[in-house]
Parts: sequence; C-alpha cells; structure tokens
Amino acid sequence: MATDIKSLLPVIDISPLLLKCEDSDMMEDAGVAEVLGKLDRACRDIGFFYVIGHGISEDLMQKVKEVSHQFFELPYERRNVRSRLHQLLDTGLSL
Repeated sequence: MATDIKSLLPVIDISPLLLKCEDSDMMEDAGVAEVLGKLDRACRDIGFFYVIGHGISEDLMQKVKEVSHQFFELPYERRNVRSRLHQLLDTGLSL
C-alpha cells in the first residue's frame, strides 16, 4: 500500500504571510509569527513541508506538472543545461 507523502509532511498555511506582506508591521502580527514558527520547525525537524494558502491556482499547478513531466521525458543530453552551456563555451562562443 502506497503512503501519501502529504500525510507525512507538515501542512503549513502561508496565507497570513500573504495578507500582511505589504504591512510594515507584519513581524508583529500573531498570525505571521505562527506561520514563521511552523516554517522554522518544519525546516529544522524534517527539512520539508507542504504549503497551502499560497494563492497559486490549481490550473497553473497542473500545467507546471505537465510541463515538468514533458521536460524529464527528454533525453538527458537535451535537458542538461549545464552540459549544453559547456558545449557552447567549448566552441569559443562567449556569453
């Protein structure tokens, strides 16, 4: 039986950060402090977390997922940007 990775990771709602991001006193807000504490604990204790309340649409997330799958279906040489950059530099081209 497969384990749902989301059930193993902390789920952190960052919407309080977005609501206060333009506020010069945001660091004094209790909601912001709570989110920052959760992010700190997740990073220190686990190293990963799952973010909700970010405002990114489901449609955009699905499109990014589709494009990333297409990218990783390419041959390694085609998707290896570092390798392609070295090939350009080896031919004497400058950036």
